[in-house]
Amino acid sequence: YMGMRRGGRSYYAMDVTDRDNPKLKWVLEGGTTGFEQLGQTWCKMVPTKMKIGGSVRKVLIFGGGYDTNQDAAADGSVGTRSTDNIGRAIFVVDAETGEKLWTGSGFTTNSIGDHTYFPDMKYSIPSDLRVVDIDFDGLADQFYFGDMGGQVWRMDINQSDNGGALVAGGVLADLAEDGDPTKARRFFYEPDVALLSDDGQRYLAISIGSGWRAHPLD
Repeated sequence: YMGMRRGGRSYYAMDVTDRDNPKLKWVLEGGTTGFEQLGQTWCKMVPTKMKIGGSVRKVLIFGGGYDTNQDAAADGSVGTRSTDNIGRAIFVVDAETGEKLWTGSGFTTNSIGDHTYFPDMKYSIPSDLRVVDIDFDGLADQFYFGDMGGQVWRMDINQSDNGGALVAGGVLADLAEDGDPTKARRFFYEPDVALLSDDGQRYLAISIGSGWRAHPLD
């Protein structure tokens, strides 16, 4: 599975079972039906398994990508925290077919499939996602990520057959501020998540670093 980074808004799946005869399996294109929010494809697709409708399915989870709105301002100034037009989404697709199974985004409407609206999802998500299997049953339970607005997110996956949203969650921390260029933090990389124990209490520690990848000297 591969994206294009600054080369475009598509993902490609290749079947390389026969290394002498590789085949293109499927393509996802940003701007097409169901993937209107897909920006430049920077994020690595994370292969995992989820229980959906009582069946275990092989899936890919990935962020909505990068919006070049986050590049330098025309005058070269650093700029303040600003919202984006694309990339403000998370996708779950079938690993075999590319069928979209779920989307979370900052838009109230979505063209097809299961969709959850997150009003705080205002900024593009080019980073990889940290997917966690808490109980070691082979199914993804949670995933964590940062966005271009300095927010850190946690999402919980509903593995039950009792209905409800497939994925629910929200912002854990907002580590940037509007209007101040020195506090316009951007997260280009996924957080590290460590399972720790202290006096019998188990908890997760989340670590993440910020920076401006488009302009590393700023």
